[in-house]
Amino acid sequence: MAGPAARAVNLVQDFYLPLPESQIYTANSAIVSGTGSTIASTFSIVVTGDGTVIYYDQWEDGYETNLANPTQPTTQIWGDGNDSHGIPPGFAHNPLGLTNGTVITLTNNVALPRNPSTILWDARDHIAATKALVISRAGWPIPTGPVFAGAVSVLSTIDYGTNYISPVGQNLTNNLFKYVGMSIMAAQNNTAVTIDPLGTGVGTTNIVLNQGESYLVNGGIMVGGRVTATKGIQADIIIGHVGASYASDWFTLYPVVEWSSSYYTPVGSAAKVNQPAYVYLYNPNTNAITVNYSTQVGSGFLSVPGTNGVYQFQMPVGSGASFVCTNGQNFYALCTVAANNAADTAYNWGFTLVPKGALTTEDHVGWGPGSADGTVDGSPVWVTALANTTLYVDYKGDHAGPLAYTNGSNIQNYDTNFTVTALQSLKIFDPSKNQTGMRVFTEDGTLITAAWGEDPDTAAPGNPYIDAGTTVIPFPVPVLKKTVAIAVTNGSPATLIGDTLLYTVEIDNKGLLPLGNTVVIDTPTTNLAYVTNSTALNGVAIPDNPGPYNSTNTAFPLDAYGSAGYTIPIIQSQGTSLFTYKVTVIAGGVVSNSVNIGGTSITTQTYLPPPLTNGAAVTLNFSTAGGAATNSYVAGANVYVLMTNAVGNTASNTVQTINVTVTDTNTGDLETIPLVETGTNTGVFRNTNGLPTSTSSGVGTQNGILSHISQIYYTS
Repeated sequence: MAGPAARAVNLVQDFYLPLPESQIYTANSAIVSGTGSTIASTFSIVVTGDGTVIYYDQWEDGYETNLANPTQPTTQIWGDGNDSHGIPPGFAHNPLGLTNGTVITLTNNVALPRNPSTILWDARDHIAATKALVISRAGWPIPTGPVFAGAVSVLSTIDYGTNYISPVGQNLTNNLFKYVGMSIMAAQNNTAVTIDPLGTGVGTTNIVLNQGESYLVNGGIMVGGRVTATKGIQADIIIGHVGASYASDWFTLYPVVEWSSSYYTPVGSAAKVNQPAYVYLYNPNTNAITVNYSTQVGSGFLSVPGTNGVYQFQMPVGSGASFVCTNGQNFYALCTVAANNAADTAYNWGFTLVPKGALTTEDHVGWGPGSADGTVDGSPVWVTALANTTLYVDYKGDHAGPLAYTNGSNIQNYDTNFTVTALQSLKIFDPSKNQTGMRVFTEDGTLITAAWGEDPDTAAPGNPYIDAGTTVIPFPVPVLKKTVAIAVTNGSPATLIGDTLLYTVEIDNKGLLPLGNTVVIDTPTTNLAYVTNSTALNGVAIPDNPGPYNSTNTAFPLDAYGSAGYTIPIIQSQGTSLFTYKVTVIAGGVVSNSVNIGGTSITTQTYLPPPLTNGAAVTLNFSTAGGAATNSYVAGANVYVLMTNAVGNTASNTVQTINVTVTDTNTGDLETIPLVETGTNTGVFRNTNGLPTSTSSGVGTQNGILSHISQIYYTS
């Protein structure tokens, strides 16, 4: 157990486990009377980065004043290597650093009324970690079982908001919305909450919540029902068919500020009769909006009325879909699965759609069992890609599969792969009958979206199949950008020696999860001399490494030696970190500079001009198709080279051709292309047919396609 001697650390993400068991029982009882008062509670934690340390604070004896430096004996620290600080469930000992893909499942039966003297894994517990986690919450009443289950993805406190709106309500005609309730939880003391269940703009209930406290709006939520707060809160809605046995779904709500004008769903309707999937599009704007939808079956336009308008869209079989507002206004969307109005008790579940802007190339599944007892598998992971691509699947998310995708220095181990077309709905089953921790990714930059939940075409009605599902929150995949510019010139166009170069390294986090404790390592070549005290992060100076300096320690704070790179404590969702630093060119040759973050690397190259030949300078630069200078190309774009070479113009009355070789140092691929003189006696040479580039093809030299690793290829 933790004590005063525990070392304080930088915690980048924390959670309060939602939906207290007493609220689940209250909502269940309103939907179907007489349900059990003991709740089977499950919380699944998936580790997304090597070396993660998790701090677990039980609510029963009060919260830690500072969870990063715990003092209470019930608080556990998993991943610090000290068994006396607690051992994660499922482990023989407390490991030194939890590895990427580790799954910790917390499950127990919570009897009501709750006795706080008994320490359990249950709602209101506080969890924090040194790197991002994926957490899911599930539960069902005993003895009814998982046919009356619900599940949600859990938001961390950095994703909390102060304004939530329900996109569905009891005034919809679908039977599944006969009950709509909302569970609200605060992270800070003295959080004032106003509840407007009718969505009229008039609050009918005002409460104050303290840290970890929760309140249930027990039904009565209409379309547009709103909850506002003075401090950040999380909110989940529970819907159900009153009197049916047993139809109920849970949904994670996202704050209004995170709503978007574009969404994707991976789940289509079942082929089985009367088991459709519906997407509900909610319009908070006063004006009607037009939404363009696309599926594998077809596309078209939908009109969603203004002022709490809702459009119910039935998904085709076997297809995902996109929904984009044509004028860019934000809206909200959720999906119900196997929710036929007349027969909604079997298989039913639902999830919230993820905006396009939050999608990445990788997803990690939080909780994804195939059934309650593991004997069968009726709940796959559903995946849709935004373009034709190959999906790679690592069943356990442990990066230890028998197959490997290799592109230069980028190696990804996995178990199997699937070739898919855009918006295809692919269902992925782990042979172990448990999808928990599954990792799905692409290697060509294609974005994906995923959900976990029951498949009506595979599962059977009744226990042990689980009538529940969740959104799979996109995994944070850093996008690296690196550029170089001449900051101070030596005045000579023939050489860069003596010039000062300014490097810029940009790290973008496009996912919904934070990037925590991210190590950035930058390695300039030996013909570059670091300009001391020139490094800054987001405009704030970073101190140089302390001396003495030698071959294993330099002043450069991002080097790979003395400081083992620079650690960014946190890059928030949709956030950016920007490094700048300067170097001086001290010798000729190739100026090459690589940056590495989590195994992903970018290299910039500057080829120094050769010496003057007979007084004529030769310059060689990358350009756009139109001949303008450039230092970057989007993945898949064509590469163009522009050369000025008076010596190469050997005849004044004919057009000359000079061959040059373009090399990618990450993959080792090289391609020779002809540069043709732009006219007789011009001395300017360029290729009008661009050299194709690709992240997924062109492996092997001199095949006409330059193969490269990164989603965006930078060079200069």
